[in-house]
Amino acid sequence: MRFLHRSAVPIEEFIRAKNFHVLRCDVDGLTKPVAVPSSEVSELLDKSQMAWGARAPYYLFAGMAEEHAPLPLEDAIRQIEQTSGDEFLLEMYVDGGLISVSASVLEFQQGASEANWWHPRRFKRRWADLPGVRHLIHLSSTFKRS
Repeated sequence: MRFLHRSAVPIEEFIRAKNFHVLRCDVDGLTKPVAVPSSEVSELLDKSQMAWGARAPYYLFAGMAEEHAPLPLEDAIRQIEQTSGDEFLLEMYVDGGLISVSASVLEFQQGASEANWWHPRRFKRRWADLPGVRHLIHLSSTFKRS
């Protein structure tokens, strides 16, 4: 099941209610997933508003597992759609919003727009490669050092 979301609030509430772990996973499956707070969902949604057709370098996995094998996004989607639990993936939608992927309709997906038309695609441009974003990343790292 695939759904398009314009708000992160119900997703984050679901994660907290289920006491799920959130892992940031490399879309290419090259690095080990890293545990992140549930607020990462809001951050990914915010980044989607500036995507301009670019792809985020990561997706989010939410579930009971504290660790997850590194999987490319396409493989992770196939795997998650065949599970029987409440775990799910979140991917940044390039035109703003989040795409959730699960095996069945979860509480936070009720009322969201179905997105079964969505398929992950390999984009040549990644979000962090856009010139304006590189500048923002540089500025934020400069402010962190001060």
